[in-house]
Amino acid sequence: MLNRGAAAVRRVDAWTDSKGQMHPSKDKAIAAELTIALGGTGAADGMAPGLVGLLLEKRETILPLLTEYGAPEAAEPDVPAYQRQCERVIP
Repeated sequence: MLNRGAAAVRRVDAWTDSKGQMHPSKDKAIAAELTIALGGTGAADGMAPGLVGLLLEKRETILPLLTEYGAPEAAEPDVPAYQRQCERVIP
């Protein structure tokens, strides 16, 4: 039963991650998104939350390294070794 003294609907300011979970701050939403990217979905998912904390803490050191590393390259299709050798010999 609804409490008639309290509003049933109220406005909230929050951030959401890609799974639709609400977070009270942008930082917590970003941390949740990084946890998702690392394969975790919550605080009990192994090492992902701890790793996210380290990544965020050390981001000033990590971001320049990632920039220097460059963008991911498109994966080459798997070609059998004998075919690669033939392509080198026969243009």
